[in-house]
Amino acid sequence: VNNINNNNNKQPPLTLPPPPPSPHLLASRGGGQHQDVLAVLSDMEARFRVYVYSDRDVPIGTVKEFPSPRDYKYAGETVFARALRQSAFATRDPWRASLFFMPFRCSAYRFSVRDRDEGQHVAEATVAAYVRYVAQHHPYWNASNGADHVYACAHDMGTSVANAADARLLRNAIALVNTADSGDPGYVPHKDVPLPPHTGDGCPTCLQGTAGNHPAPPLAAIPDPASRQPVAFFAGHLQGRGRVRPIMKHLYGTSDKPLRADTTTRRSGNIDATTPVAVELVEGSLDGEVYRARLLSSLFCLFLRGHRAWSPRLMDAVWYGCIPVIVSDGYDLPLHEGNLVDWHGMAVVVREADMPRLKDILEQVRSTRDLAAMQRALLAARHTLTWHDPPQPVDAFYGTMLALWRRAKQPPGT
Repeated sequence: VNNINNNNNKQPPLTLPPPPPSPHLLASRGGGQHQDVLAVLSDMEARFRVYVYSDRDVPIGTVKEFPSPRDYKYAGETVFARALRQSAFATRDPWRASLFFMPFRCSAYRFSVRDRDEGQHVAEATVAAYVRYVAQHHPYWNASNGADHVYACAHDMGTSVANAADARLLRNAIALVNTADSGDPGYVPHKDVPLPPHTGDGCPTCLQGTAGNHPAPPLAAIPDPASRQPVAFFAGHLQGRGRVRPIMKHLYGTSDKPLRADTTTRRSGNIDATTPVAVELVEGSLDGEVYRARLLSSLFCLFLRGHRAWSPRLMDAVWYGCIPVIVSDGYDLPLHEGNLVDWHGMAVVVREADMPRLKDILEQVRSTRDLAAMQRALLAARHTLTWHDPPQPVDAFYGTMLALWRRAKQPPGT
């Protein structure tokens, strides 16, 4: 997070075309904003093509061999590949392509066996074989040393799936990952792309995630900040989960698991502004209805780094209008490029070193920032961060394609 504007890449930058305008910035100019956004997407669809290797092109790691696991946290790699194949961006003509997508599926390989370490080995070996086949049987990889090739790995292994493969996969190819951490030596900001986390449900056309197999509430049903309890809420495993959560547990303790879905919000009148912000940490999972109620009743929702920088809880906060408090140094937040999603306008970023001061920081935010404006920005970003089926303009799929377009070589014919 702190390195979001850090241009100190780990390798010389690729030769890129001028970046396309951001729909968010176009919209902010006012007047004809809807037409401007559609014009950007129309231009991208007209100029940008991606060659997608098929199972016939690369008969390794196929769907028949490795069925995709039904896990919302890691489904981004499958959802993106399916959406790309069905989109106007996909081409079977390699001479029209600006990028080449390798649709191997690290999550499927990992879960083909129960043992975690063995699953990692299977994933690494399968990806290595896939890339080796591409390099030996197709001319495109060697022509660019892999710099115009893209892959997706939504599993927590992230770019480490490339450990056993051609070194150019890690060094040159563009990775679409959940584990977008600038402190990870395998992740290169401005080359690799952070995926919008998990394919859960913010709408009737999406898959559902951690919020309990229910669509996100409509905007009219979301309490405003003045009606929410001054609580910074988190539910999940704390002990032994990375470097942040155990410290938070030590600093603030844990609360008993709430047993009832009582939102305790007040639709008329405001919560007493003198009530201090409390930190509510619940060890373990909650019943879905109770969890959703806490998302609706809490003013802040804690996004605490676990073993990895990312967490699906980020989208739960977005869908339920609970202002995210992000404690995960180095997390490269999804779709921030070009201000497509203005995270600093709708979330609170807290350095890990400042965890002991968390309450004071949130009190300052509460007294100095327009929380209603932050929530409006948060709810406006729901659409952009959500994977729709089929994709919709300026959603997670189109936002990811915009990020890839920025990294593509100059499109043919321009």
